[in-house]
Amino acid sequence: MLARLDQERFPHLMPDAWRTNLTDLLHQNYETQCVEFGKYFECYGLTYPNELLLAVSLLDNNDPNAIPVTYLASSDLTEKSNSEKIFDSMIDSIGLFLDQYFSNPDWDDYESNWNEVQYKGTTFFYSVSRDNIKLTLEADRLLNEE
Repeated sequence: MLARLDQERFPHLMPDAWRTNLTDLLHQNYETQCVEFGKYFECYGLTYPNELLLAVSLLDNNDPNAIPVTYLASSDLTEKSNSEKIFDSMIDSIGLFLDQYFSNPDWDDYESNWNEVQYKGTTFFYSVSRDNIKLTLEADRLLNEE
């Protein structure tokens, strides 16, 4: 499971149109770097009753079996939360991460523990892993069918 908090049920996935828009935005902003590094993005937004989770993976164009680099951002969700503001801050933080990643060809700064950060007045948590989000979601779905 990808969630930072203990969850009892499978998350709701953000609509495909949302995922496509975020993926397109990242490809537009990082087109040169993606071509140079041979990478492409997969984006996921997940909601639980008490948590928002955003996951962006960088995958290898030339090797579908290569392990991705995945940036995860998570925020507590309450009835008073402004989920749009939270997602906007998390999306902005992706740019900060990608700028670091692409500026260093030898980047290897994985952080599997959740780290708290304040960004634009929003508190959320992030981690950087080697998780393949698509496979993790599929495994969770299969386990939940049983």
